[in-house]
Amino acid sequence: EIQITYTTSSGPGGQHVNRSHTRVQESHRITKDGHFIIHSDRTRYQLLNQADCLERIRRMIRERLAELKKPEVSAETLEKHRKCRIRENEKRLAVKRTDSMTKAYRQRPSQWDL
Repeated sequence: EIQITYTTSSGPGGQHVNRSHTRVQESHRITKDGHFIIHSDRTRYQLLNQADCLERIRRMIRERLAELKKPEVSAETLEKHRKCRIRENEKRLAVKRTDSMTKAYRQRPSQWDL
């Protein structure tokens, strides 16, 4: 569950910036004691700042997932997969040959075949 709060942002804008809640702060409870907080006041629009926060969270998650390594595959498993691919390819080519022969028999014989 993400908690979103809106506050007044800093920067230029005069009286208007003091009244409009354009800064977005998103927090998510990570542990029993702490919070994960992200905030954005890059634009003058609340919705764009909210989208910016969510995009930054998504980017962080993607980076963490990319850091996870794929498990090591043993040489035995790789060899098994290679043999399976070869078998499947041979089977596919055999089916192609039989289909080709079937279609060839449908054709009229040419004068050179006689």
